[in-house]
Amino acid sequence: MLPLISIVIVTFRAGATLKDCLKSVISQQYKNIELVVIDGGSDDNTLDIIQAHASHIGYWVSEKDKGIYDAMNKGIKACKGDWVIFLGADDIFYSDTILNEIFIENEISVDVSFLYGNIILKSNGELRGGSRDYYQLIENNIPHQAIFYKKKLLEQLGGYNCKYKILADYDINLRIFREPGIVKKYLPVTVSLFNDKGTSNTTIDKDFFQEQLQYFITKDKLQANSPLLQKYYFFNGFAYILQHQWLKGIRVLWQALRTGERKFYYFLVTGLYFLSIIGVRKKIKSS
Repeated sequence: MLPLISIVIVTFRAGATLKDCLKSVISQQYKNIELVVIDGGSDDNTLDIIQAHASHIGYWVSEKDKGIYDAMNKGIKACKGDWVIFLGADDIFYSDTILNEIFIENEISVDVSFLYGNIILKSNGELRGGSRDYYQLIENNIPHQAIFYKKKLLEQLGGYNCKYKILADYDINLRIFREPGIVKKYLPVTVSLFNDKGTSNTTIDKDFFQEQLQYFITKDKLQANSPLLQKYYFFNGFAYILQHQWLKGIRVLWQALRTGERKFYYFLVTGLYFLSIIGVRKKIKSS
């Protein structure tokens, strides 16, 4: 018997993109699908689109939530599938055969709980993915649009930590990869076209980078000058600056500039950031 795949789509004011997302799910040749839509109380035409496709949707709700991860947790509770994948309303499956390719053409052992493939960035068509180990995950997260989670695993983990407003999916993946008893499997297939211009890709989660950096140093015993930590020093520094802790932020950014192989890149980005701040302040003074 084919496993039931729950596709959870989280929406908010998604009238411009939701129809294409739903079409990519409904057109799947794989037949054992449950479609769940969790809407955050949209006031555009999102609900009209949902209602027009209601015959294909197993469960949907429209109500205010506390952010994307609160909505995703609602989706976990509502869905009934063996496997769960989360799509944004501006993401689409790569093809109408992708679920067949994964769950029919491949043999998935019953002990696998975390199944993942690749994504293509909508902005430039770039393919992103590849097999990961824990330390590779530290450097590059796996987008949830490329991941199928066993529902039981998500329940055991307690779902997403809503304390993290932007990077709770990164947090849950790190927790999974820290557990050697959780069986992961990579398949070299493209799962979805991923919108990489959303809020979560342009915002810094102030708590996440600070807490993870401490974990890497105290629990994983990574050296403070490890190249793996360069990105974390960089974003941690900006998190402090966003909290107006300037000296601490500059100190941590300096650590990023000293660590790893991409010193010139981080030097340029840091320089451009401070130049932008100077430009904004000049505009304020002259207005």
